[in-house]
Amino acid sequence: MFQRFIEADNLPPKGKFFRIEANEEERAYLARRFDLVAVEEFVAEITLRPLPKGETIALEGKFSAEIVQKCVISLQPFASSVKGSITRRFGSVPSLDEDVEILIEMDEEEPPEPLDDGKIDICEAVAEEFGLNLDPFPRSPDVEFEGYETGNKKEEAENGGPFAALAALKDKMKE
Repeated sequence: MFQRFIEADNLPPKGKFFRIEANEEERAYLARRFDLVAVEEFVAEITLRPLPKGETIALEGKFSAEIVQKCVISLQPFASSVKGSITRRFGSVPSLDEDVEILIEMDEEEPPEPLDDGKIDICEAVAEEFGLNLDPFPRSPDVEFEGYETGNKKEEAENGGPFAALAALKDKMKE
């Protein structure tokens, strides 16, 4: 597992800094979770601080990882780096059992993520963000993907391209 639970109530008013270096077992867990060949190094620097009014807690930070993943073309492993930043808010949210209506306006911030029994798992937040920063179709920089074309370029040029028929229909409808 990859977990670090922090008590939300025990944070100092100016916040607290955490440096996370995943150990071998945690890196192996992350590799399995995200279908990677290996996670060679994983480091995150996170700050948790209470926001004014004391109702929510801000999690901000950055992470970096050295990983080995499979190329989608050659299926050969290759090394790459992943870096990213994270910003989240945590706080109390009404229970779904309560008779409370929650409306979210499109212009408003997202509501805070719920606390887990008064705690925040900072590693889970970072792991989720790490997963979002992974290339879904990793390709080794050494691999060339030649011989594939999406269509006949000569024919498209002669016929006006793939949208020529739509343009002609649009012109016909104007008449």
